[in-house]
Amino acid sequence: MLELVYAKKEMSEIIRVLLILNILLVMGVNLCFADVNTTDFTFNGINILTGSYQDIMTKLGEPKKKIVDETGSPAFTYLSYPNIHIQTYNDSGKIAFVKIEDRDYKTARGIAIGSTPYKVVKEYGQPEKLNIGHIYYVYKLADAAGYRLMFDMTDGYVTRIIFTNLTDKP
Repeated sequence: MLELVYAKKEMSEIIRVLLILNILLVMGVNLCFADVNTTDFTFNGINILTGSYQDIMTKLGEPKKKIVDETGSPAFTYLSYPNIHIQTYNDSGKIAFVKIEDRDYKTARGIAIGSTPYKVVKEYGQPEKLNIGHIYYVYKLADAAGYRLMFDMTDGYVTRIIFTNLTDKP
């Protein structure tokens, strides 16, 4: 029962972030085009731009929790690993969302949970800052529509690293 409550809480947080980003895209909010490139969209050997559900299974193995949600459009599968939460599109298997809270993970530029705002800006440039209950530093990959790298800076340092491939689909 406790696992179901946790899974619903996780799913609602992911959905909240995705909905807010979707609204921003629809409104035409101009997010930062800082110096972010395709190598910045890799975690644990999986490229967010080209990776798939199968790549996740190969690199990370079976998740601790898996929820297949066919009710939405598009439909998603939610995968939960210790301190890593992933969302994939059911139809294509492509990665839609990754949230990392693992202190051992570092981005390609050395940013980790606990990194300071100064270090993030030094490595990635000036971000678009969003204050939507949490404070996010947002970086957009210029040549791939919808791809965002986000750092949750609510506590004054990086508490979450988020990769997303949010499109303007409802």
